[in-house]
Amino acid sequence: MCVTTEVPGQHDLRGAKEKKEKLLKSLPTDLDIDVRREELQYMQGQRRNVTWISRMESVQAAVDAQLSRLAHSEPNKRVCLVTFSDDVVIIGDGRMVPVTMAGDKLSNSQTVVDTGREIPLPAAIRETQKALSKKVFSLEESGQTALGPAVLVSIVIASQKPGSKVIVCTDGLANVGLGGLDVTSSDKAYAAAVNFYDDLGDIALEKGVTVSLLKIQGGDCRAVELGQVANRTGGQVTPVNPLTVTEEFSSILTNPVIATDVISKIILHKELYIRTEDSRESVIVKQVGNVTADSELTYEYGMHRSKKPPIAPTPTDGDEVKSKGDTGGASPGITKVPPLIIDGQTHVAFQLQIEYTSLDGDKCLRVITQTKPVTSDRSVAEK
Repeated sequence: MCVTTEVPGQHDLRGAKEKKEKLLKSLPTDLDIDVRREELQYMQGQRRNVTWISRMESVQAAVDAQLSRLAHSEPNKRVCLVTFSDDVVIIGDGRMVPVTMAGDKLSNSQTVVDTGREIPLPAAIRETQKALSKKVFSLEESGQTALGPAVLVSIVIASQKPGSKVIVCTDGLANVGLGGLDVTSSDKAYAAAVNFYDDLGDIALEKGVTVSLLKIQGGDCRAVELGQVANRTGGQVTPVNPLTVTEEFSSILTNPVIATDVISKIILHKELYIRTEDSRESVIVKQVGNVTADSELTYEYGMHRSKKPPIAPTPTDGDEVKSKGDTGGASPGITKVPPLIIDGQTHVAFQLQIEYTSLDGDKCLRVITQTKPVTSDRSVAEK
């Protein structure tokens, strides 16, 4: 997080002045006076009309911007801050006494879970914005990356409110405690880490929590392994430029979860099967988890090759091919190709059943049924 990016122009970064004053106070008095002289702060030939912004400063600005936005547009939202380096610090809503996990605790999943369960539900952001903002700008880069324990405890805290989101922002490789990835792919420890992130995805899915990962470009955080958690819970994995991290934060937070515990069940005609699954069944049940208004689920289906559907007789001159329920006759494009018949029918039915839990806790079921005509003409099918 201490790596910097050059930005043209002079920019006043919030928190930069306080950090500089803190640094100067730590120096001997005579050196302090020299450092304050502007001409001594640059190397010979160094460009002066630029600002160097660290990854940490970019993330601080992004988080603060979202806190401000939420406080104005969604004042009843709750925000909990968790930081990680050599240890994991649960800052909460900024007004509680921070809770720190360190040492052996970071390698004990039950200890991490128990710690998360003891953290109270944060107050509304309208009450905590100032305290959280102050905590955010007091953060400093240090140590290694206890990412695994931090994500686990965050999921446990967020599970108090199904439909919550955990946004992980990192530029480092998980190398402390649970889920450490600083090992070779052939090592048993790597297999254990992969299983840990698989389990994290299952826990978050069960608790109705969505996990998204913002990977700061230039760092090595092994997004493939961490991405398993996001993919399992309907979250996002986004590599971001440090200077655009604010926009990425916003895109995640402005797409709220609308339902949890979503299970989809699609029922096809017995002569059809789902092509994207290992089995060739006509009924497929899939646990989806959390969904937003932008969530999409796509199925591909095929026809069993064991039976070739017959083709309806070709119409004679003057005849028209009519679909079921069609009173106006088929279009000229359809009359050129005789329809297929599946199980004696020129139409097949599709049914989608969606079980879900609303944000109010209600268990719901939605059923959508449609019939579609059968054709061997690809151009007709793609209309």
